[in-house]
Amino acid sequence: MNILLSNDDGYKSLGLIALQTVLKEYGKVITVAPNKDISASSSSLSVHNPVRIDRIENNYYKVYGTPADCVNIATRGILKKYPDIV
Repeated sequence: MNILLSNDDGYKSLGLIALQTVLKEYGKVITVAPNKDISASSSSLSVHNPVRIDRIENNYYKVYGTPADCVNIATRGILKKYPDIV
């Protein structure tokens, strides 16, 4: 199973890291999360600032944008096919 994991608390969030660790038991996890905590902005898209992406390690990326930017970038650029679950 291919799992796309994102959040609005940032790529260093303890909850995200814990969830990523547990989900690896169920399939391939690709984590694409914002570079910082931007809570309460999960469905907004970046339209006034450039969006940049950095690869932290294999299947782990941080995006200088919103959670919606993260999912859009993952599904339209990083992944070769849509994930089974987000």
